[in-house]
Amino acid sequence: RTMGLSHDRIRGLIKGAFLHDVGKLGIADAVLRKPGQLSNREFAVMQSHVRYGVEIVGKFEWLGDALEVVQCHHERVDGTGYPAGLKDGEIPISARIFTVVDVFDALTSRRPYKEPLSLAETMNILAVERGKSLDPDVLEAFATLAPELHRTVSSASEPELARALDRLLIQYFSSPSGAHGFRGPLRLNPPGPAVGATDLDYLSGAWSIERPKRPERRSSRRPPQRF
Repeated sequence: RTMGLSHDRIRGLIKGAFLHDVGKLGIADAVLRKPGQLSNREFAVMQSHVRYGVEIVGKFEWLGDALEVVQCHHERVDGTGYPAGLKDGEIPISARIFTVVDVFDALTSRRPYKEPLSLAETMNILAVERGKSLDPDVLEAFATLAPELHRTVSSASEPELARALDRLLIQYFSSPSGAHGFRGPLRLNPPGPAVGATDLDYLSGAWSIERPKRPERRSSRRPPQRF
């Protein structure tokens, strides 16, 4: 809203946020869960999750407005991203917004391999990426929201965050006619995931999204792997 996006554009951004990494369903666990640094070949395999994601989301007409984020969330404003090497305004605004928020979330969240960074540390890192991976205008707008956002989210419990997400989804996706892919208010619970479940669990389970097929490798010693 701060960037002036319309209601419809925000709805597409929300869908894309949920679905941005759904293409990783097509990436082998040996690459996806590798604890160390990826080789060049493995990184190329990992990059293919964007293509898989576009293939999956593209099967559903009502998810068409999520494609901007799914396809472009690894593009960089300096043109060094993938898959298309887009730069600056060539990258859809929804993807540019998502990238800033996604990096912020990654840095300020606790992970098995790291503790969350402070707000100051995070904003310093974002400032370094200004004009490189991150859009300067989006970053400037986000900087006005980040302190309150960080304070609210970091102090909230998981059930409180789930309820806040519920309210957001109702705001943007309630439709008596089902015109946006839902009938009536969309709620995560029920039949969505329990608190703590990932959006990937929800998408691959409750929404029954098929995994894309990987290229088969035939071997004389063992049959090709299949999902």
